[in-house]
Amino acid sequence: MSRQFQEGVAGHLELTSGLPTIGYPFTIAFWMYAPNNDLNQATGFYTNNNSQSIAEILSTEKVIWSNWNGSSWAQTSSQGNSFTNNTWSHVAIVMTSTTDWRVVLNGDWANSGTYTSTARTTGQPSEIRIGDGTSNLSARMEGLIAHYAIWSVALSQSEVEGLAGPFSSGSQSGSGDNPLAVQNANLLLYIQIDGTSSPEPDAKNNYDFTVSGSPPAGGSNPSVDSPPGGGASVAVFAHHYRMQGIQ
Repeated sequence: MSRQFQEGVAGHLELTSGLPTIGYPFTIAFWMYAPNNDLNQATGFYTNNNSQSIAEILSTEKVIWSNWNGSSWAQTSSQGNSFTNNTWSHVAIVMTSTTDWRVVLNGDWANSGTYTSTARTTGQPSEIRIGDGTSNLSARMEGLIAHYAIWSVALSQSEVEGLAGPFSSGSQSGSGDNPLAVQNANLLLYIQIDGTSSPEPDAKNNYDFTVSGSPPAGGSNPSVDSPPGGGASVAVFAHHYRMQGIQ
């Protein structure tokens, strides 16, 4: 059982204190299930100086990573590959340096989107949210996010491909690598949502996420390989939220 965030209802997961140190290089990876392709946020970093970095769904079935530095946006999308509504898709955002970003959808490294332009700093986040980007309740869509993880390294092509793994949606089959088995020493956090715990615990370093609002339990998750040494592999069921000002 996971947790459902509903359109028109305030609610998200957040980490607002005791955050891990996050700076280049780093990688964010998660599974998502989007019922439509409206412009929506999947996950976001926020700093005290109005800087933010967010992963979003685009109307062209792409996934985009955007960075706002207080005055302008820099963005890159999954380019040559796209997702299908109502199916599970894997997203990896590989941030090697201030001028080297990559957005990989379903492990398709060859067709991933890259950013190699003007240097952009992400900044140490003062808050990490899953499923919240605006106070406008009508600008949110229902969706699923599962197996949300952050590493303090830029994962390699083979590691990203392994996380995406052999997988088919529908009734859910196949398995991607469990994040706990990928660069474990550099894994900062791995969120496993059981739908009832508050806060929702981090399976790696106890960076537990507070449940804001009252999102109910519900939903299912894609399977991944069993964690090394036992444990659980449970989904995050979250909303994507529209971020105003993104084109």
